[in-house]
Amino acid sequence: MKFQQEYATNYSESHENSIDLGVISKGKDSRLIVIAASMNGRAEAESTYQRLLSSFAVKEREAADYYRSYLAHTVRLDLPDSQLQKAYDWSRISVLQGLVTNPFLGTGLIAGYRTSGESQRPGFAWFFGRDSLWTSLALDAEGDFASTRISLEFISKYQRSDGKIPHEISQGASFVDWFKAYPYPYASADATPLYIIAMNEYVAESGDADFARQKWESLWNAYQFLRSTYDSQGLPQNFGFGHGWWKAGRCCR
Repeated sequence: MKFQQEYATNYSESHENSIDLGVISKGKDSRLIVIAASMNGRAEAESTYQRLLSSFAVKEREAADYYRSYLAHTVRLDLPDSQLQKAYDWSRISVLQGLVTNPFLGTGLIAGYRTSGESQRPGFAWFFGRDSLWTSLALDAEGDFASTRISLEFISKYQRSDGKIPHEISQGASFVDWFKAYPYPYASADATPLYIIAMNEYVAESGDADFARQKWESLWNAYQFLRSTYDSQGLPQNFGFGHGWWKAGRCCR
């Protein structure tokens, strides 16, 4: 197995990382790629690597059993089209795989997975307020109230003192002064009303009114932030409060 890493010198550069898996004989073959890391040093990373390498078959079966059970305990649809059936079932798994635990920040919903392109940003695998709150509505609809509650708990933990809900939280937020030194965490205001909507939907569908009571101060502060954006006609204003990004590729604040 050979590796090629991106590099930059004063005379050439490459943005390609590649792995050569060697010659594969005619027919079918397989290769196992194990990636391990640690925040506590090389020894722990190597231990994790060896454990994954020796138990991958067991882990694979455990994962299959876990997702099979998840599909059985959330809303199932029997669809006449096999492709639609697969799309629906895989969408439930894909949403669940967006629930990520960061050992320094907590567990919440990320916006999704994608390549970094020409930058070092890990796609959209950050915690986004609006994305997680829209997704929570889908989780409610399929009956996964536990994941919705985890998502709401996480995003409310980083609510600003004036009640505004975060727009985005980097996976590396704990290593820098993310919430004060950068403009991104609260750049958009739309997560704040979505937070209230998502909490209402969660309570209405799950019946977990106790959670809303626990979060009442947080909800009230979010509502007060919204009221602070109202004009003389009682309509919320975007300019000056964070109207975020236009998804056509233009960035505005």
